[in-house]
Formats: sequence, C-alpha cells, structure tokens
Amino acid sequence: MKIIYRFCLLVGLLAFVGCKKEKMPEGSQYIADISVTTVDETGAVFFAQLGGLSWEEIDQVGFVWSASADPQTAEAAFRVDTERPNLDGNFTLKAETGIEAGVTYQVVAYVVVGGQQHFSRAIQFVGQGSRGPVVRTVTPSFGTWGDTVTVHIQNIPSSSSQFSVSVGGVPATVVYSDKEAIRFVIPDAVVLERPDVEINVNGSTNVQQWYFELPRLDSVSNYYPAVGERVVLYGKNFNPQASFNKVMHDGRTFEVVSVDRHRLEFVVGDLPMSTKAPLAVSTIGEPITSEFQVAVLKHLRKLRDFPGSARYYTFASSLDGVGYFGLGALGRIDIERLPPPDDIWSYDAAADQWQLLNHTFPNDDMYSSLNFIHDGKIYVGGGMSNEYGIGKAWYTYTPSDNRWSQGFVWLEAPIERIISGFSIGGEAFSVTMNEARVVEYYKMNRDRWEYRGTLDKAHHEGVSFVIGDKYYLTTGHDYDAGYNNDMDVYDSAAKKWSKAAPFPGTFRRSSTGFVLNGKGYVYGGYYDYGQIGDVWEYTPETNSWRMVEQVVSAARSGFSSFVIGQKAYIIGGAMDNASWSTYASKEVWEFSMDNQ
Repeated sequence: MKIIYRFCLLVGLLAFVGCKKEKMPEGSQYIADISVTTVDETGAVFFAQLGGLSWEEIDQVGFVWSASADPQTAEAAFRVDTERPNLDGNFTLKAETGIEAGVTYQVVAYVVVGGQQHFSRAIQFVGQGSRGPVVRTVTPSFGTWGDTVTVHIQNIPSSSSQFSVSVGGVPATVVYSDKEAIRFVIPDAVVLERPDVEINVNGSTNVQQWYFELPRLDSVSNYYPAVGERVVLYGKNFNPQASFNKVMHDGRTFEVVSVDRHRLEFVVGDLPMSTKAPLAVSTIGEPITSEFQVAVLKHLRKLRDFPGSARYYTFASSLDGVGYFGLGALGRIDIERLPPPDDIWSYDAAADQWQLLNHTFPNDDMYSSLNFIHDGKIYVGGGMSNEYGIGKAWYTYTPSDNRWSQGFVWLEAPIERIISGFSIGGEAFSVTMNEARVVEYYKMNRDRWEYRGTLDKAHHEGVSFVIGDKYYLTTGHDYDAGYNNDMDVYDSAAKKWSKAAPFPGTFRRSSTGFVLNGKGYVYGGYYDYGQIGDVWEYTPETNSWRMVEQVVSAARSGFSSFVIGQKAYIIGGAMDNASWSTYASKEVWEFSMDNQ
C-alpha cells in the first residue's frame, strides 16, 4: 500500500514540475507565435499570431522593437500599431524605418485587451537598414504662423512621443497623428521664408520644404497719424510675436506694440518733419510695401474737408477769431471753363465747423484773388477771369453785416495788374504793375489811391505777410526777370522799402504765407509745372530762413490760408501743378509749430 502511495505522489510531483516548465511567458496565452520573416536593406517583416481571443475582445495589435534588451520599457523603442488580425489571428508589419544596418534589435508583439497590454516573448534580429519615413503629401504646402499642416506619411510610429516635427529648426506642436498622417502647427518662432519641415522618426529624418505667405497690407486705422499716436495696420500673415514684425516708414522703424495674424498695432515714432510714404512690413524675407501711403504728421494735422465745392486760387482771411474763405476756381480751367464760385464761408476753429454766409460777390467771373484786412473789412482784389482778364480793382466784405461792397475801389493810375495788398500801421497799400511793367505801390487815402513809389521787381503770385510794423513780400515771378526770391520789406515807421535775406528755397509761385508767433512762413508752391512740398520759416530778429516742415496734402500749391490763434489753416489748392490744367482739392490742414 505504501509503495502505491509513494508512486502516485511521485507521478503528481513530476506532472506539476512538467506543467511549470511548459508554461509560456506572461501574455503568451494571447500571442502564440512571433517571428521575423524578412530582413533586408529596406527594413524587416514581423509576424505574430493570436490565440484564445474573439474578434470583439481585441482593441489593438502591433509591434515594438528596440536595440535595448527590453523593448517594452526602452525609451528609444519604436512602436507601431498595425491593422487588426485576420480571421486566423495573424498580423504583420513591414517595418521600413527605425532600423539601422548592423544593429541587433529585440522585437515583441503586443495585443491590447480590455485596456490592458499583453506582450509576447522577445526575439532578436540584426538590421540591414531601412527606408525611413516616406512623405506622400504636405497640405497646405504654404501658409503662415499658426496654420495647421497635415503630412500624409508612411512608416511612422503610432505614438507621437516616438517622432518629432520641426519647422526651420523650431520644434512644432503635433496636434494629431495616426499611422498615415501627422498634423502639426507652424511655430511662431520660425524666421525663414522657406523653412524645411523635418520629420524625425527614431533617427530617420524626412525633409520637406514649406513656404511662408508674405504679409499682405490692406489698410490702416489712420492715414494721417501724428507723432506718438497708435495706428492699427490691417492685413494678414503677420507674426503673432510682436518682436518678429518690423514696421518701416520712409526709412524709419516704428515700435510694434501688439499683433495677431490679421492686425498689427504700432506707435508712430518721432521725426523732424511730416512725411508721406508707403508703409513697409518685414516678418521674413524682403519687406512688403503697401500700395497706399500714410502721412506721418509733425507740425500738421488733417481736419475735416471743406464742405463746399473743391477749389483753388481762393481768398482766405481771419478777423476777430473767425476765418473767412471763398471764391476761387473750379475744375480744369482749360477744359471745363466752369464759372468761378461767388460764395463766402466762415470757419469756427474751436468747433471745426464751416458756415455758408452768402452768394453775392459782385464780380461773377473772378478767381485767383488777393486779400487783406483793413479797418474791420476784408479787401479782395486783383485776380483773373475765365477769359484771361486781369483784375484791376478791390472789393470789400464787411463781416458785421455780411455784405460785399456794391461798387469798386478803382485804382486811378493805368495798371496792368494788382500784385498784392496789405494793411500796416493803420494804413492800406496796394502793390501794382503798370502797363510799362513798372512795379508801383499806392496808399489808400479816403477810398482813393495815392502813388508812393516803385519797386525793382514784381512778385506776381508771391507770398506776403506783416510782422510788427513791417511788410514782407517774397517769391513769385517777374515778367521780365523771371522767378523772384528777393525779400522786399516795407518799414511803416521809416516809410520806405529795403531788402532782407532772400528766400533760400526753390523758386516758386502760388504758395501761401502766414505769420505765427512773430515768424513768417512760406508754404508749398510750384515751379515750372512741378509741385513743391516744403514749408519755410523766417525769423525777423536774425533775418534768417530755415525749412521746418513738408507738405503732405493732395494739393501742394494754389491754396489759401488764414490764422486763428497760433494756428494756420490751409484750405483747398491745386492737386496737380497749379497750371491751367489742374484739379482742385477740398482738404483742410492745420499747421502749428506747437504741434509736435
């Protein structure tokens, strides 16, 4: 009996030991077989077979390989999910990346069941090389920062942690990946116009070129900003990082304070004079220049347009803090021959408001008129007509009763034209040219003009202004001597003329002149059918000139001006060349040296 018992115990023990010896590693109850069927220079083919699972129980299958002894835990392991197994439980993978020649690899198969991974035993093989990742398409192949790009690719691992994407050397954020595609975002820090897109899979790299769309400049929030103001530039393809965008204007760089892909805000930097030029924006590559221009203003400010008809060769004066403006020429005189307007308007500078006063100017065919203030009245005279006639009379407008004189204040001497008029020391004067082209000047005495002497040259269409007890007359042209930049000065105390420092700028006519803070200004003009866009300041104390500003308005000549307070208002003007074939402007500009 004892013998039988011991025999049975021995058989049971041997059976238990035999069972332990034949038990497969953990997970092998699901993965019955794994093998490497092919190894060549293009990669390797892995094979595995499942057992003991229904189709519905299988979540995912695949392979992991690494040069490490334990590919399940190695950081450099290459993991690829494969298609679900066939009806026989078989699944394969043609691994064409992550395999280097001469390197020994360990490979395991895995299956995910109920969220749990189960691995096969590891087998090894010696690699002979691999093709690496193969890119089929990159969509889109161009764009801008923040765009999402899709790369359709072969031979990539299933986990984004096992590959990386960089654009122009800058790591990109991968937002989605599967075995056939990678989606990533173009980084803001890329600064190359044509950056390489590099997809690195365990040391194997595929390089594709990508193209940035250059910025597009559509419009700005203010086309006439002053120094120090903020301006918003609208467009597209701006870099979301402010420091990566550069805004330039006439060679100066402005500070960018905020930006997104479609708008860019910058601060207008200081500059010595107003400048009108296109904007240029640089993000990557060469700067892009706008098709529109921006006038950056130093001493100028653009106001609302004049509400009446556009015009040039007008009159403008101010009296008791109110501006007066009117008459002038309309359209193209050489073609349209439009009747000159006969209206007069007042301007309230504090409210920036215009008011039409009347349409009763006595001469219905006069433009290019001269004007001055005397004894509470505005004197308007000289000028020309559509029939090329020359004005030889002065008219008076009285603001207090809003009336024009019904008759004329004729000059009794035979004259060809009136050159200028002025009031100084309680006396009114008129500078004329007689039929022999001798320049004379007269004093008005009880509505009569008294001859007082001659000047050596004319200043037809010149600039004049009164500072203190002196009258200054410069620029314009003389019919015999040509353009005249002399400065003729009438001293009302000494009652005589003298010369001052000549105007140093370009010869010109059809400028406008005014006085601010005891200094005289010559604004704009034209010379031989060319517009001139500068502003000059004259200082009587030093008898000197300096250029202080640039004209940035559509009109550069043929405008008129008046002064209210310590600001000059420049209205209308000619937008071409102030010749007989020009177009008129409605713009109104404020000029003050206090504007900074």
